[in-house]
Amino acid sequence: MDDYLEILRHDAFRYGGGLNKSAAEVYWWLMQTPMTASSLIRKTGRSRTTVFRCLQRMSSVVDSRTGEIIAMVVNEKELWRLVPDIDLDRIALFVGTAGIGKRKQEQYRREQVDHRKSLLAGRKA
Repeated sequence: MDDYLEILRHDAFRYGGGLNKSAAEVYWWLMQTPMTASSLIRKTGRSRTTVFRCLQRMSSVVDSRTGEIIAMVVNEKELWRLVPDIDLDRIALFVGTAGIGKRKQEQYRREQVDHRKSLLAGRKA
């Protein structure tokens, strides 16, 4: 899953409960290569505060059921890097956003069908 848009769309990075889109950008850049925080700030165009907030959140995702802390990123000698084999679906479960994307897609499809039906009904009247 190294496609930029796939990362942005993943439930783990959903706005409103997830890690958010800024974290998705930081995550994607770290997928390319380990970086300093300064490099991440330049690459993402995000503020220093935002980048450090994202790194902090991704370095300590808490499983509310067990209290286990999962680190998605680690800092070694001022270089931030991804922890190997992180399951973003599992992270989405921990942050409470698992399945939201799928439910939203289904909702949008239903709304499209309903809209088409209402347009057809309007033409017939």
